[in-house]
Amino acid sequence: MRPRRSIACGLATLLWVSLSFVMPAAHAQGGFELSLPAVQFAEGTTNSVTVLLDNVAGGAINGFSLGVCTDSGIVTPLSVSVGDTAAVANGGNLPDFFQIELLTNGITVGCVVDLFGSEVIDLGPANSLVDIEYSVIGAVGQTTPLDFCETLGVPPVATVVVAQGVAATATQISGSIEIVTALGSTLSIEAQELGTPSTPNSAIVRLDTTSLIAGFSCGFSVIPSELTINGISFGADLAATHSGSGPDFFLVDLAPLGGIGATVVCTISSAAPFETLGPGTSIALLELDLVVGASPGSPCDLLPIAFSGTLGSPAIPIEVTTTTGAETPDIIDGAIALSSLNPAPPSGGITLRVEDRIVSPGSNVTVDVSLDSDVPISAVSFGIAYSNLDVGLNASTMGTALAAFRCGAGPEFFSTEIISSPQPGVTVASLFEIQPPFFERELPAGSDLTLLTLEFTTDPAPLNSSTELALTDLLGNPPVAIEVTVGTTAVIPAQIAGSIEFGVGFVRGNCNADPNLDLADAIFMLSFLFAPGSNNPLCDDACDANDDGLLNIADPIGILIALFGSSTVTLPAPTQCGSDPTPDTLECAATTSC
Repeated sequence: MRPRRSIACGLATLLWVSLSFVMPAAHAQGGFELSLPAVQFAEGTTNSVTVLLDNVAGGAINGFSLGVCTDSGIVTPLSVSVGDTAAVANGGNLPDFFQIELLTNGITVGCVVDLFGSEVIDLGPANSLVDIEYSVIGAVGQTTPLDFCETLGVPPVATVVVAQGVAATATQISGSIEIVTALGSTLSIEAQELGTPSTPNSAIVRLDTTSLIAGFSCGFSVIPSELTINGISFGADLAATHSGSGPDFFLVDLAPLGGIGATVVCTISSAAPFETLGPGTSIALLELDLVVGASPGSPCDLLPIAFSGTLGSPAIPIEVTTTTGAETPDIIDGAIALSSLNPAPPSGGITLRVEDRIVSPGSNVTVDVSLDSDVPISAVSFGIAYSNLDVGLNASTMGTALAAFRCGAGPEFFSTEIISSPQPGVTVASLFEIQPPFFERELPAGSDLTLLTLEFTTDPAPLNSSTELALTDLLGNPPVAIEVTVGTTAVIPAQIAGSIEFGVGFVRGNCNADPNLDLADAIFMLSFLFAPGSNNPLCDDACDANDDGLLNIADPIGILIALFGSSTVTLPAPTQCGSDPTPDTLECAATTSC
């Protein structure tokens, strides 16, 4: 056990690390190499990769942060854990701070080995920092890059190594995952719907196999407060055996000994003519009838449905019977996602709003178009016109509310077009469901629902003090209407135009005024507060991370929570270059981040 340190001693050590982190690097920047492997994974399996750090000349490492991006259509991150080296670097203990975020297209990690700064990852090759477990969902022959990236998280997490208190950029070697043919069999659970409390639901158990399957057995376990298995029936392919009469033997136990869940034992044919299933993929074996619990969790939480080989007495194994004998298949557990909930709806009907932004001339700026609606909607369309004398539109992308719709499923149709003449502008149209039964995929009522994000460049010497961003129904051929669809009725919403104003803007939390919001900003603020004279902010408003009009220790803590606590925790506006929406005595004399 490490000896106790006083708070004063610990704070002094932390401040030393903090101060050295924001000073110019005192070591070579070429001594670190982060690498990801190039691997082959069998289709439908679960596998892990390790992030390695070669540290042969860079110095002792206090911590690191990184993002790893993958193709969400090929692999899905399941878990992130501390690597073998990082797991013992803190005097044989786990790191003092290790925060992860799992996203559909990658993961982020923030790690501090020892908050007091004395324990480090020493020099050496092939240091294991992070282990990432993936579920393979792509088809044979597909390949996804394993890339280090700085685009994940809100705000994005930087890929950086902190050595001897100094942030350093490491050489990055990306890898890849190639999907190859799986040998043998795989059982998987495929959830069919998003769940809502106290409602029926279902999941399909599927079989991928290179063999002829004569039977199978398995168990399923659930958390009783979250899910209940009410019944198990034939899947479509199993039901089609014996000319539609199904298997000869099918035994289900919904209350097995040994735990909460269910077991199934199936023999397709017990007498001639003998029939089998396979070889093939996505063979529908079973349908699980489920009910979501009354208080299962938070929106978009995953309610697990897991294969089990311990239920029953004697225990029913997870097994498939081929024409040559029994084998243990690979398994892929499933989960039902709870339906997402939007913020409480406003009471003022439906309003379409373009954001006001303040920006330094010559910099880029993003502008959100958002919706307030007191009723669910099934479609939306509009246009935005602007003058191109001082700004130019680079990109038009789906807003965060639409991208997160139905826990990331998004709308079924989304189209946006940038128009250059005769009137510069952009149009957007989105229909949330384009396949029958229609109108079941609705964006719930809510406020500040971001539909569209626009990225503009601005002129270094603008002719005007601002540029209006006006909602319009005159753009496109034919012109795109300003309307929101409620049920089957088109409604014209109230409209609030936006603008880009030229002046001194700042990004909330970007205390050191560099181009990025990252760990260095929290350390800069700690140094400013507890080591007078070491750092002086250019923009006090930017350092006021919680927008309470005060500069104190709550601000660096707020930055850390926003960076590493949860993707749902964000700093107050402006999260991109803009002005302070809250009157206070703090000022922003200048900034270099906008």
